Amino acid sequence: MTNKIVLPNGNLTCNETMNTVELIPGRAVVCRDSLRKAVAWIDVKDQAKAKMVLKLMSDFALAGRLGVQPCWKFLNEETTTKQ
Repeated sequence: MTNKIVLPNGNLTCNETMNTVELIPGRAVVCRDSLRKAVAWIDVKDQAKAKMVLKLMSDFALAGRLGVQPCWKFLNEETTTKQ
């Protein structure tokens, strides 16, 4: 079953088209179709945030009709580094 998701940049994609969800360290999370073409690209340089996006998109891709639109606010929050 299919469900749609609004990405942080405002684009819309469908979980039915997502075959893989990949982390490109220091750059982005990319979702690809069965032909390995990018169907979604989410710029995220922070590693911790990238892992959160990867989990959200993976969960959404697997959820079918039960997928929930995530809140992307955490992408705009400042990250604090421990010293």
